[in-house]
Amino acid sequence: DKSIAVLPFTDMSQKKDQEYFGDGMAEEILDLLAKIPGLTVIGRTSSFQFKGRNEDLRTIGTKLNAAYVLEGSVRNSGDQVRITAQLINTRTGAHEWSETYDRHIGDVLKLQDAIAAAVVRELQLTVAPGYLQARSTLKSTEAYDLILRGRHAADRWDQAAFDEALTLFQQALDRDPTSADASAELASVYYKEGIDGLLAPAAAFEPARRAATTALKVDPNSAAAHVVLGKIHLVYDWGWAAAEQEFRQAATLAPGNVDVRAGEAHLSLVLGRWDDALRKIKAALAVDPLDPNSFWVLMQIQMHRGNLAEAEAANRRLLDIRPTFTWGHNYLGLVLLARGNRDAALVEMQQEPIDEGKQQGLAMVYYALGRKAESDVALAKFLKENVDEFAFMVAEVYAFRGQTDEAMHWLERAYRQKDCILHYVKGDWPLRNLETDPRFKAFLRKMNLPE
Repeated sequence: DKSIAVLPFTDMSQKKDQEYFGDGMAEEILDLLAKIPGLTVIGRTSSFQFKGRNEDLRTIGTKLNAAYVLEGSVRNSGDQVRITAQLINTRTGAHEWSETYDRHIGDVLKLQDAIAAAVVRELQLTVAPGYLQARSTLKSTEAYDLILRGRHAADRWDQAAFDEALTLFQQALDRDPTSADASAELASVYYKEGIDGLLAPAAAFEPARRAATTALKVDPNSAAAHVVLGKIHLVYDWGWAAAEQEFRQAATLAPGNVDVRAGEAHLSLVLGRWDDALRKIKAALAVDPLDPNSFWVLMQIQMHRGNLAEAEAANRRLLDIRPTFTWGHNYLGLVLLARGNRDAALVEMQQEPIDEGKQQGLAMVYYALGRKAESDVALAKFLKENVDEFAFMVAEVYAFRGQTDEAMHWLERAYRQKDCILHYVKGDWPLRNLETDPRFKAFLRKMNLPE
C-alpha cells in the first residue's frame, strides 16, 4: 500500500528541448522519497523504462508492483519553470492529488521538496522532523542545469556520451566548486568508463576516487559518493572490508537506495556468500524489477550456486529488458555451455555484438564441440586484439581448455594489470578446472578471498 513509482516528467516546452530537465526533476523527487521510512520507492531504472510509452498507469503499477504512480510535466522558459505533478492510485486509476507550480528556476529544490511532502501527506506517512526539511535555493542555476544535462548524456552509456557528461559535470564544478552532486556524478562516469574498459583501470578509477572523495568533503552525507567508493574498493582495490563499510554508510544515509542493495549483493557474490548474495539481489529486484544489471548479478549468483536453470532464466530476462546488454549473449552462451547445450551456446556466442565477447565465447564453445582448430583461431584473434586488457577472460579460456599453466599465467597478469573483472575469480565457472590447483588456492589467498 505504501509503494510508489516516479515516472519521468514530460517535456511540455515549445522547443521540446527540456527532456533532460523533466528526467532530472523526477530523479530528484525519487531520491527524496527513497529516504522516507515506510515508503517503498521503485528504482529509477525500472520507472524510466516507461519513458515515452503511453501505457495505462494501472498496467504500469502492476508491472512495477507499485500502488501509486507520480507523474508530471515541465515547461521551462528562461528563468521561470512550470511544474505539474499528480499522484495516481494504480489500483483504481483515481487521481489522489495534483498541483501546478510556477516558480523561479532558483527555487527548484524547494519545489521538489514541496512535491515530496505532498506525496508523503497524501499517503498518510509519518516522518521524523528533518526528513522533509525544505532546502535552500540553488547556489548556481547554471551548475544545476549542467548537472541535469550531464546525467541525461551519461544515460546513453557509450564513449561519446561519457565524454560529453564529463565535460558538463566539470563545467558545473567550474561554476560551483562546492557542488557535491557534480563531483559524485563525475566519479560515477569515470567508474563506468573503467568497468566498460573504455579507460585503463588507473585512468578511470583513480579520478573516480578523487571525485568521490571531493564530494564527501563537501557533503559527508552524499550516499552516491559512498556507493561509488564502495564499487571502487570492490572492483579495483579488492578491499572487501572497505567496500562493505562504504555500502553500509550509504545504506544508513539512503536506506531505500537500489544501488546500495545491488552493491551489497555484488560484494557477497565476490566473497562467496552465495545465499546472502541471493537474498540481497532479490531485495534489490523487489524495488527495481526491470533493472537488467541486477538480473546480471542474479545470473552470476545462480551460476556460482550451481542453479543453472535459474541462471539461464535470469539471463534471458536481462536480454528481454535490454536486448543490447553488453556481453549479454556471451554470458547466456556460458550458461548454456554449463548446461551441456553446446549448439545453443554457439548460437548465442555468434550473436554477441561485442567482438571481444564473441571471440572469447567462441574459443570455449568450439573447444567443447571438439573443433579445436576453430577454437585456436578464435583465441588467437582474441589475444591479438586484446593483449593489454581482458587478461582475466583469457585465463578463463585457457582454464576451460584444461591449460592450467597458461591460465595461471594470465591470472597473474590480470592481477598486475588490475583487471576490473578479476574480482569474480572465486567460484567462476570457466575456472573450475583450477579449483584443486595449489597455485589457484594461493592466488585466492593473495586476493584475500576464502579458498
